[in-house]
Amino acid sequence: GCVLSTSVSVSSQTAIDQSMESFVTKIYPNPSKGIVTLVLVKNAENKSFELSLRNLIGQEVINEQGIFNGQDEIQLNLATLDKGVYFLTVKRGHSEQTFKILVQ
Repeated sequence: GCVLSTSVSVSSQTAIDQSMESFVTKIYPNPSKGIVTLVLVKNAENKSFELSLRNLIGQEVINEQGIFNGQDEIQLNLATLDKGVYFLTVKRGHSEQTFKILVQ
């Protein structure tokens, strides 16, 4: 008969894809029951950004756009979402970062 084998490697890092410069340095608390805080680099002012939160099947559940105005944190309210794993993509210019967030 045929044998199909699959190997999966899992990384313990929270950031999945960090291309170019990082502008979100930390997300907490993770896992979260509601409010999630994104900590930004210090030189993030006057840069436009887009936040996209998707569930495991790829459905976008949050999409926000704005401009960093010198703040060092952004808060997202995830309290209305179903419990589970979500992927937050933060785009700024040609850079993007993706983070795995667990909502409890």
